[in-house]
Amino acid sequence: MIPQIINVKIVRDLILAVDFSDGKTREYDCSNITNRNENFKKLENFNFFKTVHIDAGGHGLSWDDYVDVSEYEILNNSEIKS
Repeated sequence: MIPQIINVKIVRDLILAVDFSDGKTREYDCSNITNRNENFKKLENFNFFKTVHIDAGGHGLSWDDYVDVSEYEILNNSEIKS
């Protein structure tokens, strides 16, 4: 079973600390996704970046209707911090 996201906070530009329901905190570097398309490029604007929120049910993070990442993406492309 994939753990759900229960909290997110900004560590610094393009870096998020994401807490999961399994008790682990992972650090996710969003700079790895800014080149996916023009929508993800918006993450480089800190005012946009800081609008991050947890999707309903804890299954991902979103910034708007076009920019989001799944919990699976974060689990597979992040570093465990605790």
